[in-house]
Amino acid sequence: MVINEKVTRRCRKGARTIALIEALTWEAAQHGVHDIAVERRQLFANKYEEAAALAERFSELAPLTPKPRRIWDKEPLKTTYFEAAALALAVIDGPAEV
Repeated sequence: MVINEKVTRRCRKGARTIALIEALTWEAAQHGVHDIAVERRQLFANKYEEAAALAERFSELAPLTPKPRRIWDKEPLKTTYFEAAALALAVIDGPAEV
C-alpha cells in the first residue's frame, strides 16, 4: 500500500515534488499496488507544532522532532517523517483526528 498526499490547488508542494507524487501514483497503478491519496489537512498552526504533537503520541519519534528553522535555513529533512506519519494517521484515524 502506498499513501501519498492528494495534489489539489491548495497543495503547497513544489513542481518537482508534485511530479514525484504523480510518478509514484503511476508506478503503483502499473504494479497493482493499492494507492491512497489523502488530502492534507492542517490541524496545527505549523509543521513544528504538528511534529511535537505526533512525537507526544509516538514517543519513538521524539528524538527526531525538528526545531523551527530560520527563514534562510533549509527545511529539516526530519520533517518528512512527521508528514508521512500525519498522512498515515489520516487513513488510520479518519479525517477528523491526528
